[in-house]
Amino acid sequence: MKHDPEYVQYLLDKWFWRSWRLFSILTGLSTDYLTALEQRPYSFKEFMEEWIIDQYLRTLDEFGLKKPWYWDIFEDELDIYHHMIYASAYTYRATLWFNFVLPSPASGSGCARNIPNIGTIWMPFGSR
Repeated sequence: MKHDPEYVQYLLDKWFWRSWRLFSILTGLSTDYLTALEQRPYSFKEFMEEWIIDQYLRTLDEFGLKKPWYWDIFEDELDIYHHMIYASAYTYRATLWFNFVLPSPASGSGCARNIPNIGTIWMPFGSR
């Protein structure tokens, strides 16, 4: 890092984005949709804010690096990205080898306390 900080910043920008996409699909879906509501201590967004974002920003500060240039996009996606992936998988569930179920009203209300616009995602599916 001492010899080429621009390259280090480039690698962090590139790999945080790729890691975020994969992590949100794997962990976001399992946290918000595949864990029973009564056994879910926090939402995926709460987990990301507490355990990932805070630690990542502290590490960047420690090494004198900047947040990735797309940080605002990442923060916007934190609210909705994994929900849209689930909605997409639900839409194309006939092509999958396993069953994606529509979240129950109780599960939706559990998500609604953390995601105010969750109804705009699932309302079109629930009304069919």
